[in-house]
Amino acid sequence: MLSDRQINDLEDKILAMSTGIAAATYQILTLVRQLDEGGGFRGYDSPARWLAIKTGITMGPAREKVRVARAIANLPATSAAFERGQLTYSKVRALTRIADQNNEAGLVEAAVKMTASDVERMVREWRQAGAKPASNRRYLALHVRGDGLYEVRGRLTPEVGALLSNALDAAQHQLTRERGVEESRVSRAEALRVILEERVRSMVEVVMHQMEGGPVMTTEGLPVSAGTAERLACDAATTKMTRSQNGSVLDVGRRSRAVPGRLRKAVEARDKHSCRFPSCLQKRNLHIHHIRPWAQGGETNLDNLVLLCGQHHRLVHESRWSVSVEDADLVFRDPLGRQCPAPPPVKYSWPSPLMGGGLAPLGDSS
Repeated sequence: MLSDRQINDLEDKILAMSTGIAAATYQILTLVRQLDEGGGFRGYDSPARWLAIKTGITMGPAREKVRVARAIANLPATSAAFERGQLTYSKVRALTRIADQNNEAGLVEAAVKMTASDVERMVREWRQAGAKPASNRRYLALHVRGDGLYEVRGRLTPEVGALLSNALDAAQHQLTRERGVEESRVSRAEALRVILEERVRSMVEVVMHQMEGGPVMTTEGLPVSAGTAERLACDAATTKMTRSQNGSVLDVGRRSRAVPGRLRKAVEARDKHSCRFPSCLQKRNLHIHHIRPWAQGGETNLDNLVLLCGQHHRLVHESRWSVSVEDADLVFRDPLGRQCPAPPPVKYSWPSPLMGGGLAPLGDSS
């Protein structure tokens, strides 16, 4: 059993290190904000993505840290208490949701004396006091169950509800005619699938034109970047159209799909229905990317295809990222050629008063 003195010593060390962690977190968020304001996240779709990849955290906490880093720039009292270690990150995160120049001083004074749970409760009650009654709020929520099925819950306005109901009725009638069965045997879930599939097909169909040696253009005559054109060509229905020099159509080829259904299923099964970009857990709205671009002669086969979410598909094509296969592994590199994720950084000791407040590498006796 520990003696009273040993217990007190351990408690003092834990509290001192916790204060150091809070102060160090303030410093980290200050640096994140400086990078953010100075455009230091080039090659990444967001500061949160950089933070998640570089520091090994998930996107939710990364987004929160970027939000808090931006918020405390305008909250001097909160920043001062945070920097001194008087406020933990949990308390600061909550306060930034309601604090402004008029109420900040009082909130900080109260938060220093409260537990983090009490601060969060205070913030919830503060926000609820100014919120609209829940019965009037519109929402639509999707929840993935353990068996992979989706539960859909929502509250819609009368107009939107009527639009949805009419669309489902029309889709049910369509399926009833196609299958030759009673309407009662066609579920609204099946009707919703028809609506969504037709909507998705219409959303991703983009017509582009390119004369030999010229830029890619939309039907409306708007230029399309080479990266965007390559991304759209990765997994798209394509039609080859031959025109004369004066623009007249000479021949229209057959419409073909770059990635056939069976091959898409094989790619999805191999990649476990997930985006392959490091640290990304996205499993919805995935695109198939040609590792060697289809427009540059890349083959449409299993070895040359990979699943990416829309965000990272755009990152690869439009932000000068690259993806390649090296030693049978997928390797992503940023515009500067650095592998993502980078090798683990040098490990540092805890920044705390007990260790001189420094950030000396472990094992460094200097």
